[in-house]
Amino acid sequence: MKKIFSKVIYDDKELLGSNIQKLELKYYKTRKNLNRGYGIEITKKELCNNRSLREKRCYDNITLDEKIVNRLLEVLSVNKVTPVASDDVISDFLKEFSKVT
Repeated sequence: MKKIFSKVIYDDKELLGSNIQKLELKYYKTRKNLNRGYGIEITKKELCNNRSLREKRCYDNITLDEKIVNRLLEVLSVNKVTPVASDDVISDFLKEFSKVT
């Protein structure tokens, strides 16, 4: 299963002063099968100097709890976390979450 959770498109003000014409981030909730936990996928599509650049990062089996993965996806999308920066953000989120539970 791979289901889009959210999509973020940067507006012109956020791209002002850069060579980037368009930047889009997509956040997906994933699950390979019912016996494995939920995961996420983050994709970035950027149009810069009329060249299309793409990045993608996948994280499998993060948790069996769908609510936790939904909260993580919410944090990632609200903060517009790119695939490159996602390792640290996800690691910090899971550390903080484990302290709460």
